[in-house]
Amino acid sequence: MKSESLKKKLTEYNCDKNRTKEFLYYNRLTKTLENVSCIFPTGYEGLIKIVRRHRPFRVPSKFIEAVASFGDSDSYSSWNRFPFLATYNPDNHLKNSEDNKRYFPLWSKFIFDNSTDFKRRILNTCFSLSCDIIPGDNLAILKTDIKPVRYFELRLLSMLRNRRFNLQDFCEFSRTFTTTDLNENMEIDLGLLEALGIFRQRVQDPHKIDSLIQTHRLVKSLWHNGSKIPNAYTLHNQEHAINLIKNVIRLINNIDFLNLKANDFFLLFQACYLHDISMVIHPDVASFNASSHEAECLIGKWLKYSVEISRDLDKAFVETKFSLDAIHKLRKKVGLYLIESFQNVFDFFENKVRSTHPNDSAQYIRQWQSKMLKFLTETEADTVATVSHSHGWNTNDVYTLKSAAKDELVSLKYMMILIRLADLLDLANDRIDYYLLRENRSQMGLVSRYHWISHLITDKYELDVDYEVNEKVKLSKHPIKEIIHLDIYLNTEILARMKVHKNPCKNICGNLIMRKTERYPKNGEEYKCIEYTLQNGEYMCDSALCSIEGKEERTCPFLCIWMSERYKWLFSEFGKLKSYLNAVNSPLISSEILVRFFYSNTSTLDQEFYDDIKTFIIK
Repeated sequence: MKSESLKKKLTEYNCDKNRTKEFLYYNRLTKTLENVSCIFPTGYEGLIKIVRRHRPFRVPSKFIEAVASFGDSDSYSSWNRFPFLATYNPDNHLKNSEDNKRYFPLWSKFIFDNSTDFKRRILNTCFSLSCDIIPGDNLAILKTDIKPVRYFELRLLSMLRNRRFNLQDFCEFSRTFTTTDLNENMEIDLGLLEALGIFRQRVQDPHKIDSLIQTHRLVKSLWHNGSKIPNAYTLHNQEHAINLIKNVIRLINNIDFLNLKANDFFLLFQACYLHDISMVIHPDVASFNASSHEAECLIGKWLKYSVEISRDLDKAFVETKFSLDAIHKLRKKVGLYLIESFQNVFDFFENKVRSTHPNDSAQYIRQWQSKMLKFLTETEADTVATVSHSHGWNTNDVYTLKSAAKDELVSLKYMMILIRLADLLDLANDRIDYYLLRENRSQMGLVSRYHWISHLITDKYELDVDYEVNEKVKLSKHPIKEIIHLDIYLNTEILARMKVHKNPCKNICGNLIMRKTERYPKNGEEYKCIEYTLQNGEYMCDSALCSIEGKEERTCPFLCIWMSERYKWLFSEFGKLKSYLNAVNSPLISSEILVRFFYSNTSTLDQEFYDDIKTFIIK
């Protein structure tokens, strides 16, 4: 029917019904596409066809060797290892090849001479095919033969797939590679590919992205082979670093005042990788003898045990009253003392590493600048060390820091705020393993158990912003209210009341309330949650959740007590952030931050875990 209607229409315009295709409007274009196989929508399909016909580099090392041999001048002779460019070389007699599809057409010479991006695509295609990776500009870099991608392959491809590519820089970069290097032949992990997209979007510069790849490799290698003492920490490896990087992006997307420049992102991401690096280094055992209150107490305790053991030995080996039974009892007693002393010393180092790691990590970053971190300049390493150190500072030291972050070359204060918030928001249960917790619980200290169990019940968090406008308020009186919602999702519900023998919570106020988890639809379902408002100064909680019994005793829901204790640093940090935003924001806007815990009974907390949390809270 369609063909008949078309013929009828052609008759109306006095057109020949039997016209050949040469009359078609796009005939010349389609003929070109038919004859030349290098013009395709993405710019890679035609290149793939031509390069595959020649396969000039069947292994990556040959490609690196060819590119490294490029001279300073980008002449045709430099490209003599690329046979499909034969038609470009004025010294080559193959100017009019009969098989056009085996070589680039002459008319593309103009593009080659004037487009660095065209050369980048040619190199990208050649190297990708030599690695059995599908050519393109995306960062989903996986091999077609399911073999692992190596670091040297990823580093070169991240350069070749960056629009800021520079040919001379890339040639110089290629000369630094040795494909037999053990570090370069390490297998990458897929978490790095997830971070690469963020690096390309935020950092942009290919050489700085390469530095981040090397830092990722270093951190992964250290945690894979480094110290496992103390062994009860939650994850502080490259997975934790990538979570922090993603948290930074989520924070910036929702709190646009904390805006960073490309170089700031580079330095901050380096700090995300390195801020806990001292925790992978085996603690210096000899430091136990350094003068400290905790060590002196343990030494004094052991001396007391030694005197007691010596006295018992004298009694047991009296010649007239030698008792084999007394010797066995003494042996068990000595064994118990040794176990207790070992556990005390182990806890000493665990607490020491935990409490000093911000400062220790900063020192390692500065010391390693000339060694493992030599791809960072001294200034960069020092800035990364300072930002890393700041995640252990007091909140006042950060938020009272005088800074004009938006006008400075490096937004140091913003980076400090963001790494602290991002670190606190890595709170979900993907940092621990339930079965490992079950098996090792009896060997873990109470503090470590508390942190592990708190992670166990936390599924995820979400960050969102709403705005309310009060049209009755003057423009100078903050008519726009910015409400930042931090929603944390828990998989347990323990609302039984518990006696609290301490002062009311400071600068937070929690209430049981029904809230929607999604902004849309407006009439969506509401869920139970504990919503905390953040206050300033010396405010003491007067929530209806807390009931007063007697003069000093109060009762609160167990979950409320747990969350207020577990997230006291998070509440403090977001409270300071709220004050900071209200101090520096436009007179049009005031900021409010609400922290909400949505709870459900999707998981049952083991009784022994509940007892551990209760013991920690009471203690």
